[in-house]
Parts: sequence; C-alpha cells; structure tokens
Amino acid sequence: MAGEVLGEVLALAVLEVGRLHHDARAVRPRTFAVRLGIVDPHQHRVRHLASPWRGPVVPHVSGDHGAVACLELRAVVLADAQALDESECSPEPCDRLANVRIDQDGNDGRRRDRSVLLHEAQPSRLSTIGRMDEREAFETHYGLGVEQGRLTAGGDHLELVRTLELIEPVLPGRPADVLDVGGGPGIYAARLARAGHRVRLLDVVPLHVEQAAALAGEQPDATFTAELGDARDLEAVDSASMDVVLLLGPLYHLTERSDRVRALAEARRVVRPDGVVVAVVISRLASLFDGTKNGFVTDPRFIEIVKRDLREGQHRNPDNTPDWFTTAFFHRPEEIAAEVEAADLALERLAGVEGPGNWVARWPEQEDLILQAARLAEDVPEVSAHMLAIARPVSRRSGRLLIRRS
Repeated sequence: MAGEVLGEVLALAVLEVGRLHHDARAVRPRTFAVRLGIVDPHQHRVRHLASPWRGPVVPHVSGDHGAVACLELRAVVLADAQALDESECSPEPCDRLANVRIDQDGNDGRRRDRSVLLHEAQPSRLSTIGRMDEREAFETHYGLGVEQGRLTAGGDHLELVRTLELIEPVLPGRPADVLDVGGGPGIYAARLARAGHRVRLLDVVPLHVEQAAALAGEQPDATFTAELGDARDLEAVDSASMDVVLLLGPLYHLTERSDRVRALAEARRVVRPDGVVVAVVISRLASLFDGTKNGFVTDPRFIEIVKRDLREGQHRNPDNTPDWFTTAFFHRPEEIAAEVEAADLALERLAGVEGPGNWVARWPEQEDLILQAARLAEDVPEVSAHMLAIARPVSRRSGRLLIRRS
C-alpha cells in the first residue's frame, strides 16, 4: 500500500465493539468487525475500503509512513455518552500502534478504555473521513456492522416488535415462500423461518450476507438462505415465485424515485398473483422528531439536515456524525402511495410502525403505553419513524387486483 499512496494516505482501522444503550446494564458483548481503508487527506474522502477483516488483532499497517499521529475511536458503554467518541493522542510510530489485541468487550492489552487506535500519515481530525459520496457513506455506515444488534440488543426493540405485528396478519396461514430483500443481518428472516416459512434473504452489503448466513447456521431446524442481491434487479429470482416479498430497508436507501419504483416493480414481478409485497419507508418527519427527542436540534449542522429533510426528503449526513444516520430518502405518505401505484401494485394499507410513543416514552420500561399509542396511530403513519406499506399485484390491463381478498 505504501508504494501506491506513499505518505499521502491515511490508513484507517475502525473497530465496532458494541452499541450504546440507555441502560448500560443491557449491553451485551458482540462480534466486532475491523475495516481497513485508505483516505486521501487532500480530497477528504475515502478512496477505497477493503473487505471487512474480523479477528482479535488489528492488522499491521505496512509501509514507511514515517512518524504518525493517532486518534482513538471509542465505543463507550455509558448511559450518558455518545457511542463514538474521538480524542487526539500524541504521535507514535506506526509499528507501535499495530497488532493491538482486542477482546470481545473492546479492551486491548495495553489500555482499559475500550478504544482502538487509528493510524494516519498526517495529523487530522476524524471528520476527514466524513466527506464521502453517497455510495461510500452507505457502505461505510453498514460496513461497520451497525445493523447486527440494532433491533435486538438488550431485548427486542420497538421497531422489530411492531413490524412483525403488522406483517403477521398478511402472511399466509400455510408455510410460505418469503423473499426478504435488503434483509440485513437476517433478524426478520430468522424469525419468519422459525415460524415455518421458507425464507430467502438478499442484501447488497457483503457483511450483512455473511452475518445472515451465520445466523441461519445457528438455527439448523429453521434455516434460511442468504445471498448478495440488489433490490432493483432481482435477476436471480423467478417471476411469480414468491408468496411474500419484503422490502423492509431498501426503499429509503434508494434516493432516486426511479430506483424506488424499479425495486417495487421487481417485487411485483417475483410475487405470485395472490401474494403480498410489504415495504417500509422512513417518515419525512423522522429526523425532526428524533433530533428533538435526543437534543440534536440545538446543533446548527443538524438543523440544516432537518431543513433539507423536510423540504426535499433527501437526508444527508455530510460529516458522518454518529447517530445522525446515513444517506437516505424520507417519504411523505402520498409519495410512497404514488410509487407503489407506479409499480403496478395496489396499496392495501399504509400503517405507522412505532407511533408517537417512541418519541416521548422509554422502551421497554413503558412498553404497554408505547404499543397502545402505536396501534391507535397506525392510520396517521407520518407520526412514526417508519411507515409500512402493504400492497398486492394489479393487472396491467384492467388496473384491478389480480386476486380479490375476501
């Protein structure tokens, strides 16, 4: 690598050791991933990210970079701290920073502060990795493994509980063929497989496919398959072969309307005439509500993000700030309805997932209150962080449902 980048490039090792929870006692050690990349400090963007490297030792950064400065990226398990915290430290030679052994709790052999050292050729702040294009921002965000415990760490989260609650009534009473498009690390696929369904998961992120396959291997009596795939082109899936197609994540990461309609049209192609397509989007108001709840709206940078979200639905996190999500599109109810229709699907229902209680109460301490509020507000979907659309195939000739529901 030194021959290619000489002293101009930052060698970056990022370790994710867990997620922050409101209750520090709920934290569970998780598998971590290390991703090695190079950053051009002049362009302030990641030029390349290697495949995730997983193991107990941070790989050695080869090449003669000379004296380097270092940063610490900490995953702090505290109720009142941010999950990612940055601080400068004094320069050390690169070989003294390499091969730091990390255990599953994030502790290394020399320190007890749950940190991993980042190596760089020139002193800079961690924000230099933030100026990425949209694709790089997406890959960096999910390449760190943030999805693996997001819905289940410390117990099932509200989003998971309510999504399953809304999906269950539209699932066939018999074992069904389910295609989980953008299924991430396999949380939903695993639950549906345990319920007796035949589940095939596709995801565009290699790490997610690896994690999903590992999860499937942990339940051999209710396994499912996991493979790489893009929601916009389900070429590996036969037409009219699925009873249920889930799009629980792809639509809000497709920032162009044409791509979202294309993904919905592909779902319509592979679903059977009497099947169902379930798609989830993020509400246009999500960042405003979340920022109010968590105090982000006092930050001028976040204010600009919210303004654009409300105006255009185009969510961007230019500084890659933790907890401010990544590149996405946030919908109004009428927008997802129109996109469903454009894909020759009939919108049967659009329901709010989490409801208003998610913004003002604590989960799971106030579980009954939050769930009751979510059910009451299902038909006012924009007050939820996520909106769930249930749709069925429409005849291209008549514009009517192919199969009428009794």
